[in-house]
Amino acid sequence: MWIVGLVAIALVFAGVALYLQAWTFLALIVVMAVAMGVFAFRPPHVMHYTLNDNGVQIGNKTFPYADFRAFGILEDGAFFTMTLIPVKRFAPALSVYFADAQGEDIVDIVGAHLPMEHIEPDIIDHIMRRLRF
Repeated sequence: MWIVGLVAIALVFAGVALYLQAWTFLALIVVMAVAMGVFAFRPPHVMHYTLNDNGVQIGNKTFPYADFRAFGILEDGAFFTMTLIPVKRFAPALSVYFADAQGEDIVDIVGAHLPMEHIEPDIIDHIMRRLRF
């Protein structure tokens, strides 16, 4: 249903761009709508995570625990999300999805290195969940 909303919103903005004769804005609306549609239908990537005493390893890259000040757990439908909160102010948080059965082990491993904090989903998470993106 959201794809119908995307097309409707794109058509409204395209109509405004045509009315104002803003050709660059029209091109931008078309490119953005197509890009969002393409990204929405791509299958999600499966990432392999490893937790060890050095940090979190995602693929070939290791994120040391020293780069994070705390972690928190959020429920996200059938899965849970461990969010690692960075020490650096403008660094992005690192989110790792896992099944309920692995939760205790993950909290024990990471909890040995970082304190656990209560966290809330941010506005972007709410929007993405609402759009089912």
